[in-house]
Amino acid sequence: MTPKGLPEAAANAFKGFLVASALIGCIIGGLFGGLISKKLGRKKGLILVAVLFLISALGSAMPEMLIAPIGELDHTFSTIFIMYRIIGGIGVGLASMLSPLYIAEIAPANSRGRLVSFNQLAIVGGFMVVYFVNYFISRGGGSDAWLNEVGWRWMFASEVIPAGLFLGLLFFVPAYTSFFNVKKQTRRSFRCFN
Repeated sequence: MTPKGLPEAAANAFKGFLVASALIGCIIGGLFGGLISKKLGRKKGLILVAVLFLISALGSAMPEMLIAPIGELDHTFSTIFIMYRIIGGIGVGLASMLSPLYIAEIAPANSRGRLVSFNQLAIVGGFMVVYFVNYFISRGGGSDAWLNEVGWRWMFASEVIPAGLFLGLLFFVPAYTSFFNVKKQTRRSFRCFN
């Protein structure tokens, strides 16, 4: 069965777009990262990122969740799937801009570069962990049919765990002073030091 009844070449291009659609979101997130940072601040912007990751994880794993019973998926839900992938991409674009900014502002000057480097190491390490998680998910089902019917859902749903941890832990990180100074909230700025 080819997606949307397309000829083979067009179907292959469409499948490629399904995968690559997250990159569109990355571009959008990168473009609006500065605006989000200025309006919400780095910390609230990162909380927004975590929420976008959660929405993307659940929506990509179950694109039919608000429309049809889970498991009754066919190629007609591909547009909704693409939207959830774009939402996740927006989160990635925002995170790639807001995380280094937050780290650079909150970190002491003598360890700032090291912490931003650790951020990059965490990104690459996260890629590696995802490869192993997806490998073990694919091995857990035992067959290619299971992987094509159910396994792919678990691969997307596995994003819920790190996204939820990210969201929960963000409530324990401190605010920072420059955002409050820009917003003329000097009392809140001084409270960040206590």
